[in-house]
Amino acid sequence: MGVNPDLLVIKKPSELDIAAAFDPGNFLFAGDDDKLRKIPADVFYPLLNNVAKPISPADSTPTSVGWYKPQVSSEDPGTNYPNAGNLKSKSGFDTLFFFDGTNWIKAEVALPGVNNATDIEFRNKVDDKSFSPKQLFDEVIGEFTFGGTVQDLVMNLPAGFDINNANTADLPGAARFTYDPNLYSDFEYFTSMDVKFITTGTINIYVYSKTDLNTPYQTIPVNVTSVGVQNVPFSSPIDASQYLIFISAGVGYYVLTGATSARNLYAGSLGTVNDVLIGVIFRGTKTIGESTKKIIDQINELRELNFDFNNTLYQRSNGEIDSIISESGSSTFSIGSNGLTISSSGVGNGVIINKQYNLGQRFIELKVKFSSNTKFYIGTQYSENNVGKAFSIIDSVAKTITIYNIDSTSSVATTTTFTFDIIDGREYVLRLYKLNNLTKVEFIDPFTGNKSSAQVSQLGQFDKYKFGFVSSTASPVISSIAVKSIITERPFIGFYGDSITEGNTVGTSANTPYYKDRFANLIGSKLNKSYYVSGRSAGTIDGVLSRVQNELPYLRPKYVFITIGTNGGNTDAKLNQLVEFCESYDCKVILNLIPLYDSSTASKNSMIQTVVDARKLLSVKMNVATSVNADGVTKDNALFANESGVYIHPNVAGNQKIYERSLIDIAEVYQDVGIY
Repeated sequence: MGVNPDLLVIKKPSELDIAAAFDPGNFLFAGDDDKLRKIPADVFYPLLNNVAKPISPADSTPTSVGWYKPQVSSEDPGTNYPNAGNLKSKSGFDTLFFFDGTNWIKAEVALPGVNNATDIEFRNKVDDKSFSPKQLFDEVIGEFTFGGTVQDLVMNLPAGFDINNANTADLPGAARFTYDPNLYSDFEYFTSMDVKFITTGTINIYVYSKTDLNTPYQTIPVNVTSVGVQNVPFSSPIDASQYLIFISAGVGYYVLTGATSARNLYAGSLGTVNDVLIGVIFRGTKTIGESTKKIIDQINELRELNFDFNNTLYQRSNGEIDSIISESGSSTFSIGSNGLTISSSGVGNGVIINKQYNLGQRFIELKVKFSSNTKFYIGTQYSENNVGKAFSIIDSVAKTITIYNIDSTSSVATTTTFTFDIIDGREYVLRLYKLNNLTKVEFIDPFTGNKSSAQVSQLGQFDKYKFGFVSSTASPVISSIAVKSIITERPFIGFYGDSITEGNTVGTSANTPYYKDRFANLIGSKLNKSYYVSGRSAGTIDGVLSRVQNELPYLRPKYVFITIGTNGGNTDAKLNQLVEFCESYDCKVILNLIPLYDSSTASKNSMIQTVVDARKLLSVKMNVATSVNADGVTKDNALFANESGVYIHPNVAGNQKIYERSLIDIAEVYQDVGIY
């Protein structure tokens, strides 16, 4: 009889039919009950044929009819398989693909005990449509207007330019006209604006923070293809209380030519002599309604339920390896189904993982196929500032692990010899650790269990991982790359900043741990909760913005403690961007005023304080902590290390003062863990 392979039913051995000692046309099996049982051959063969074969996105397109098991999955919408009809495999689901010779079909079943946000639909009362949480955030809030009425806005003309002289003169071409949405509407958030254009062309609309009128928070180019009203969406909802809308003189109703006077253009639409009714309409939402708030609360709860902490910051295997760039112009590499192959030899001709990490305790793990004469190097490449580059070599011939001094490829810090042989074509595990002040390299043969390591006390190991080979008969192939944090549970608080956060001058090998006198350690120890530190010597906010994207989404601390600005680089837009990124992962931000240093500190702290006030953030006044008599102005050099006459890094006493100030300024964080 013919059997439809799509309808096969798999039974337990005990459920198979009892067989005779000899039963033609059947395969015989011994069950757990010692009874002989049978499977018909015309069922068994199709069953074997339909055992799912593994498939990865980078594999060649299969041609055989049958089932395929996707090896890589990710969050909704899932990992795309271009070799399987562009089907997708989502995390939290048991997924199979079936190829019938022409078409690809997906079978997908939610795994038990996994909360999938895509499983749950929320009923939104806009056109009676259903949306998943992701759709609600990405589509609904950005596309629909939740309440509110359309309003025209009255705006003053530029200083020294009134409606009377507009009869014979155009408005100043360089002028920008400012709208404060908060003054014209009771909306709290604006999602778009309607602008009435009277000419065509390409113009820009700018969104500025009220605390920084020099750098746009958003720049929205608008291609005006026809005269009339056009909707201009903001790239993200605008908080009406914190932002201004700037429109240049050549936009919308303010496009004037000598042929059309301002009076004629605005005839019948005047308020006072200097006020002009202009056709700009903001669309947005009032205070979030109770039903919408409940939806957002549920989404936040789902985010928490779906977050399963596992300390992995980056993990890719075989054809899924990504974010790889050349270390130099002479570097050559390829990524295929077997992994990453580096073809170019020589120090500096390897590859870099294009992701910045500055966690004080972390490691990278490579699975590398060695030859018996491979000389492989691994280290870090600075990207933010030219300090802190690490470098190590594993030499298969000499059987040595050598760690070099920071920022050197020739000055040896330590060498360890191992005794086991390197086998051609065997895959070995290589790990490079940063453990605060320690650099450790570990080399493992997973086949025999043999391993060797070397370690040395050194700081640095900034910012991006790099690796390659000096020499080898065959090009090394890396089948797996993982970057992991050392912490073993979800952190309560994460500390981000520059060398002051890193703890320059207070770390010492006489301490256990090395940084026990650092303010981050003092705060973390007092809280008695898991924490991590991501500090970077000579760091700026650009570096924090870079590394926070590669660390925070995977660690998800409840609080993020940010101290940045001493080395310059802060802008209002960047500070807001940093805060918004952290808050997008439901982290509560503590944005601190920096310790006193020089005459620039006051203006730097003024900018930080403006953001703190506008966003109602927690903040530790480190300027007060490091001043004489806590006046916040007069620097107390006794609280700083004397580095050849430079007093920039708080010493042990200065870190203690910062910790004590935190007990006052962020008392609610301590109260969160029952400390009053």
